[in-house]
Amino acid sequence: MSKKLWFDIVNSSHAQFFRPFVDEFNSVNELVITTRDLAETNSLVNGYGLEYRCFGQHWGKKKSMKIIGYLSRSLRMMWCVKGFDFALSHGSVSPIALKKLYWGKLISFYDNEYADSFKMLGKHSDHFFVPSILEEQGDKVKGEKTQLYTFDGVKEQIYLADFEPNKDEISSIPFQNYVVVRPEAWKSDYVDVKKILAYDLTKELVKEGYNVVFLSRYGKYPNWMEREDKIHVPPKALDGRQLSWFSSGVLTGSGTLAREAGVLGVPSVSFYPEKPLKVDTWMNKEGYIHRSRDIPNILGYLDTAERNPGLLKDAKKVKNDFFKSIEGIIIT
Repeated sequence: MSKKLWFDIVNSSHAQFFRPFVDEFNSVNELVITTRDLAETNSLVNGYGLEYRCFGQHWGKKKSMKIIGYLSRSLRMMWCVKGFDFALSHGSVSPIALKKLYWGKLISFYDNEYADSFKMLGKHSDHFFVPSILEEQGDKVKGEKTQLYTFDGVKEQIYLADFEPNKDEISSIPFQNYVVVRPEAWKSDYVDVKKILAYDLTKELVKEGYNVVFLSRYGKYPNWMEREDKIHVPPKALDGRQLSWFSSGVLTGSGTLAREAGVLGVPSVSFYPEKPLKVDTWMNKEGYIHRSRDIPNILGYLDTAERNPGLLKDAKKVKNDFFKSIEGIIIT
């Protein structure tokens, strides 16, 4: 029987994660998609080829403003999502209030055990999915009526399982050989950046002869980058998977892009400034990600690193097992 599924997509990484869900469930279900105006979220959701509604933006790190933003956004979405059967969330807490209003079910997914929303979603979701490495943390935060599910591997394997290289999608890049640099997510609640390492790192990469594709965050980057021939700042969102695949390495201050590159087997460096997530610690230990905020160390790693496609070859099994659990919830 057809169901009404509501996807609340509030960050760029969530747009990538939910793409295979949309492909899987669109043909026999009614899909409602809501977004938030943050980073490349809307640009990526445009790629779904489906209608969506954008509500709200990032309200900063101040708790009082976040509460106002949460309540305002939830109220504005009420009529748009009315009557949903299942809300699907990766980090968004707005469905918590509306599921109680409409008696819908909440299926949530998360791999950041340090975020406040991890605790909120664990407590209030009907079905809560975490990587198996986070089973203990998930069990601690789940509510009395929450059913906890675990899956092997990392979430990036789920949406990279069917990845196919296509250089035409990055034809605007003016370099044949390049590395990708992405700065720290300084607006995120769980990130306290005292210094943006990405800018100094980019300078050193250029000195060493690398071409750099610099993925600006929130549309901001230093003016001096525009004067440097060996740096290209894309004016619009590009497919990070394709950029990573055709690069010589990915260096990023956030976790998702580092894990994507690691799954694809591309040399991957994370200079994430906070305590690493358990999924990142595991990938670092297994050699899929190199963690460092020391520029000479990063350059040394990049000079000798080789591709390692170990996680990509297991991705289809991870995805298939994962969707069996999701279908078991939605279809029954």
